[in-house]
Order: sequence, then structure tokens, then C-alpha cells
Amino acid sequence: MLFKFWPTMKALFFTLLVMVLTDTGQAKPASEIFTEKETSLWRLRGEHKIFIPSLKVNSDSTHFAVVAKNGDQFSVLIDGVAREQFDGIGRGTPVYSPDGDRIAFSAKKNGKWHMILDGITGPAFDLVDAPKFSPDGSRFLYIAKKGKQYFLVVDGKLGSGWPGLVNKFTSPGFSPDSSRVAYVAYRDKKFQMVVDGKEYKPYDGVNPPVFSPDASKIAYTAQIKDKFFMVENSKESPGYEKLGMFSFSQDSKRLSYAAKNKGKWFMVDQGKPGNSFDSVATPIFSPDSSHLAYLAIEDKKWAMVCNDKKGPGFDEIAFFNFSPDSSQYIYSARKGDDWVMVSPEGESPAYEKVGLSSTSADSSKTAYIILENQKLHVVVNGVKGPGYDDIRPVVFSPDGTRMLYMAKKGRQWTVVLDGREGPLYDGVSIPSFGPDSKHITYLAKKDRLWLISVDHKEGKLRYGGGLKGAGLVFDGPDKFHTLVMAPSGVEFTRIDVKIPVK
Repeated sequence: MLFKFWPTMKALFFTLLVMVLTDTGQAKPASEIFTEKETSLWRLRGEHKIFIPSLKVNSDSTHFAVVAKNGDQFSVLIDGVAREQFDGIGRGTPVYSPDGDRIAFSAKKNGKWHMILDGITGPAFDLVDAPKFSPDGSRFLYIAKKGKQYFLVVDGKLGSGWPGLVNKFTSPGFSPDSSRVAYVAYRDKKFQMVVDGKEYKPYDGVNPPVFSPDASKIAYTAQIKDKFFMVENSKESPGYEKLGMFSFSQDSKRLSYAAKNKGKWFMVDQGKPGNSFDSVATPIFSPDSSHLAYLAIEDKKWAMVCNDKKGPGFDEIAFFNFSPDSSQYIYSARKGDDWVMVSPEGESPAYEKVGLSSTSADSSKTAYIILENQKLHVVVNGVKGPGYDDIRPVVFSPDGTRMLYMAKKGRQWTVVLDGREGPLYDGVSIPSFGPDSKHITYLAKKDRLWLISVDHKEGKLRYGGGLKGAGLVFDGPDKFHTLVMAPSGVEFTRIDVKIPVK
């Protein structure tokens, strides 16, 4: 484990402004549309130097933390307050829990490393790694080293010592319901899976594990000499020449994985091998778990296989998605120099390029971005919209009835809502819908400063920009908040917005 101090940067606060730089009509003032309330949270003082990359905002955009240096000492400013000073702060920290209520960081003092969780300093180690919270935020783990031994510390309790622990992807990690912990350990030139403190069979190699959505199962690939095995709840599959991607279904009843034997690849579903191909990859289950689709390549032709039925061949395939109700699928495919979108209804017209697709929550609308004559367009249910120089991802409202996206015209950006352009600005942040789908909100850059827009109406206040990592968070259908920089660029401010109910 390698630890470095954050690279010192002076108060370059304008780099904190994490707008997607991205002015069509004139926006109306918001005097009768919404009100804004400013609350100063913290102002930069001369004694601190701030480490810009370390800035973190919690999930509901109510708190922030950043590493700072005062003289030769380091601290983590939590909402602008430094509670203790250290000789150094570990890379990758601070870290907020997913629910935004807890915070942890690693720190060095008197030659030893500690984990500080919710203001409480943990025991001393020679090294500690960046922490991980459970999905519900109630639990906490990290890897620590003492002497030549590595330990997993879970909820403050030290596990067994190992010569090595794998820290990669999902190892160590919590199950989706936060109840279980799994990690890969190394000893005597062998790798072992450890689940809830229980050690399982050693192998020559073990890849990080994946829990099923309901946390009842755990799966990983393992190797003995030149054979590879899929291990599900400690039960081994037959040995294969190679193993590829694997996935659980949403109901946790099915496990599908790519395997190779005798030079051919096939997808194994619930222990049963499917048809053989030159290559297979990316097993994808539908949301209701009733359909399995995957990519197959045979004789240099790409095809999607859904429920064991092979689709038409193409030169390349990308971006496969099931609809939320599992009744439809869509993917992009290349035929020579052209791209098409493919669904059970057939192929779309040919385009120069086809980008990511998205489907409304009620599955009634599907949208994707295409390139035609050097312009980008959004196509919704087969109907092509106007062309722009750039388009950022399409967002559907929670109820599925509305749609928006960011679009660039020349050097300016607008937000297109339900097919109609809003005002043009020098930049806009990624827009979002309110929970009842009635309102849209975003930050917009005008005359070198930023403003809040609600339903394309401008607020009165101006800001230096949005705080890195902060979103526009709704506290109800007609009110939201966010964190911004003051116009001076040296002050963090909370903005609360209230939209009058009509």
C-alpha cells in the first residue's frame, strides 16, 4: 500500500467549480417564481492551504470536507472546522458514508497511521488504506498493516492477520444489504476467500467476489494450475480453460458466466452451458430476471443472444439495454461504416454514429443520440430532434412523461425540455427534475458568474460556481438546496430555494 500526501495547491478555488461547461431566448427573472436564501458555511482564512483534489461533499449536499495544511501540520476541515492536526492525511480520504451521515479519513501521527471515524481516532498501525462504508452507512471497514501482517478491520474489530490482502474492486466489500463482508487473502502462495470471518478453500488464484442482490449468495472465479472454476457459495463448477464475465439475476436465483473449453466460448446459465461461439461476453439479465442476453462473436460477426435465440450479425455491437418493464431491449450495432439501433421491432435508419440509449421509467419512451452531418440529434421513439454541436445524456422525468438534455450551439449551451430550448448560457450544469416531475433545475453561467435556474427562470443571486460534488437536492416537491462558491471564490455557501405552490 502506497500513501502520499495530497499535492499542495494554493487557494485556486476556481478549479472547484465543477460545472459542465456547457445563452436561445431571454430568461425571465424569478421574482415570482422562486426565492433563494444564502447561508455562509465557511470562508477561507489565511492560515490554511487547501488541497483541492481532496474536497468531498456528502450525498445530500449538506456537508463538505477538505484536507488543509497549517504550517507543517495537516487537518481535515469538516464544514470548515479542523478538529485535530496530524503529520499527514492519507490519499483517497476523507470519505463520506453513502447516507451522508458519517465521515472517515486516515491520518499519520508520530510515525503511525490511524483511521478517524466520526471524530474518533482509531488504533495505531504502520499503514492503513482508504476506508469503505457499507451501502446503508451503518458499517465500516479498512485494511491495516502492522509489522509484516495485514488485517481487515471491520466495525473497529481486528480480523485475522495475513501476509497479504487483495484490495481491488469488490475485495474487501460489503453485501448489498450491508450484513456480510467478503475479502481475498493471501498466505503460503495461495489465495483464499474469507466470508464473514470464515476461511474457504485455497487456490492458486482468486478474483474479487460478487454478492447476489439479496446477499444470500457469493460468487467468484478461482484457479488451480491451468483450470478455472466458478465458485458459488463454496460450490465449484467443472474446470474450464478460461472464465470471463459473470452476473447474478436481479432475483438472485440465476448466475450466468462466460466459459471456454476446447477453444470455444459459451455462456453458462444456472449450470447449463449454451451454444458455442468464438467469443461471448457481458451477460445481462432483464430487470424481472426472466430474460438473459449476452454478446456472441462467430466468424468475426457480432450478435446478441437473448433467451438462447441468436440475433442478426453485425460488424460491432455496443450499448445493450433492457427496458425497465423487461418487455423490450435495444442496442447499437455497426454495419460497415454506419450504425443502427436494433430492437425487437427491427433496425432504425442508418446513422454515422449512435450513442447511449435511455428508456423512461414507464418504458413508454426510448431515446438515443445520433451523429448526422456533423450534428448530434436526440431520437425519441424513432422521431429525430434538431441538430446540435454537442448533446449530453438524455434524462427522463421520474413519471416518464418529460425529457430533457443539455445541448451546445456554437460556444453556448441550453437545456432542451420536452423538445423546446431554454435560454442560451456560457455554461450549464447537468439539469435535474424534481421528485414530482413538475420542475427542472440547473446552474447556468452568465457574465462570468453562475445563477440558479428553475423552469428556465433565473434567480437573482450570483455565485462563483457550484461546489465540486454538490448536487441540486430536493427536500420536497417545491424546495431544494445546493452548495456553491461565493462570487469572491473564497467562501462556501448553502443556497436554499423555495418554489411557490400554485
